[in-house]
Amino acid sequence: MTPEEKAELRSRIEEAVCPICVNYTLDGRCVNSAFDDCPINLFFDGLVEMIVESGHMPWIDDYYRALQKKVCPLCGKRKADGRCKPREDGDCSAYTYLPTIVKVVEEFLKEKQAREGK
Repeated sequence: MTPEEKAELRSRIEEAVCPICVNYTLDGRCVNSAFDDCPINLFFDGLVEMIVESGHMPWIDDYYRALQKKVCPLCGKRKADGRCKPREDGDCSAYTYLPTIVKVVEEFLKEKQAREGK
């Protein structure tokens, strides 16, 4: 994926997720106290890579398993017992809004394939 395509995809994800995110303020700021930045931004490349590598999966639970296997280790906030306070508290937007993120990425990839004639 080119840098321009990544920027477009990031913008689309922000348009879909930010307005519904519990950490998004009316003046357009993210006030997530569990992270220095929005987890979607922090782990954007890993999220997109996980979705692309997974291909289309019919059940969202499969994406959650892939997220926990491939993206969550990048964060470092998960405890040895598998518990994750940001996830449990709803502060991990990558986890909380994963269905929306998957939908946006899959739609983007379909459009890209159509443009490329695949």
